[in-house]
Amino acid sequence: MIASGQNLTVLVLGTEWFSAHGGLSTLNRELCIALRSLGHDVWCFVPTAQPEEKAHAQRRGVNLIEANHVSGLPEYSRLLIPPPLPDGLRPDLIIGHGRVTGPAAAVQARYRFEDAAHLAITFGAAVTVVHAGTLLVAGTGTHPGGKMRLESSPRGGPLGPHEVDYRTAVPQT
Repeated sequence: MIASGQNLTVLVLGTEWFSAHGGLSTLNRELCIALRSLGHDVWCFVPTAQPEEKAHAQRRGVNLIEANHVSGLPEYSRLLIPPPLPDGLRPDLIIGHGRVTGPAAAVQARYRFEDAAHLAITFGAAVTVVHAGTLLVAGTGTHPGGKMRLESSPRGGPLGPHEVDYRTAVPQT
């Protein structure tokens, strides 16, 4: 159980740090930075990262880690293998978005970090509970000013629809 006001170790799965392929990367990067500004220890796990991306993340207090290379394994599938975290470091919360990092985050939560809370964010799609420890959130889309309207599953987390400014806060349980 995560207590309100507790500083967390957060593992956020992303496809990239800089936004070369779309807006979800921007949301992910800004979420990492916002979580760090709230005092959380944030680790962003991506398939590959350039030195400039690592430096950018580090200047903002975010630990950007890249997946180990496995010959023949597709790039995004590398998010399914254990992240190279320091010995003994275990996340309290694992976050994934949509169809690429969402399933990878579920695998990390279910098979690697069983004690971690799991937040799966989807946009305009049906939500299915993957396992009992998952907090699933369905977003109805982004709103002006960086806000998303969120709804949680009955399995836990915030109740009912509400708005969260993802740049400055995370949903509180």
